[in-house]
Amino acid sequence: MGKAAKAAMDAGKLVSDDIVLGIVEENLDREDCRRGFVLDGFPRTVPQAKSLDKILQSRGKQIDVVVEMQVPDAKLEARITGRRIHTASGRSYHVITHPPKVEGKDDITGEPLITRSDDTAEKAKVRVAAYHEQTEPVLEYYRPAGKVATVNADQTVEEVWAGVSGAITGVERQ
Repeated sequence: MGKAAKAAMDAGKLVSDDIVLGIVEENLDREDCRRGFVLDGFPRTVPQAKSLDKILQSRGKQIDVVVEMQVPDAKLEARITGRRIHTASGRSYHVITHPPKVEGKDDITGEPLITRSDDTAEKAKVRVAAYHEQTEPVLEYYRPAGKVATVNADQTVEEVWAGVSGAITGVERQ
């Protein structure tokens, strides 16, 4: 499944639901997932959520909590367009909130940082619109079961982490 996903991404295509769900399903049976797991950015659509629920149900499991990270749309563009990445390691910087010691260079290796091709203002607007259209309904799908915890992600990293930790442990669920 991973190879199929890579082929789609290398071709500039979206990875199909079948492939993404297959990857998730393959990994659910891993030893390190037996006590629990976190899915980051998935499911993105209600059909994906319904399919995920069926997969989990077949294993006697269910989603415990969906963490909604709230940030005003206007701030998302600045966050996205200011991101810089060290390709080899995946280290992430931000020109305002977490700049490298030397502009454009990785702190550890001194190698150049890149701006991802999808980290433009135009593409950020498209991604935010897609979130509102396709992903917000996932929250409404899980909300009636009391599974949505909302975290104010327009705070410091420490405050956001406290909110996420509380949501996952059940301290701050709504």
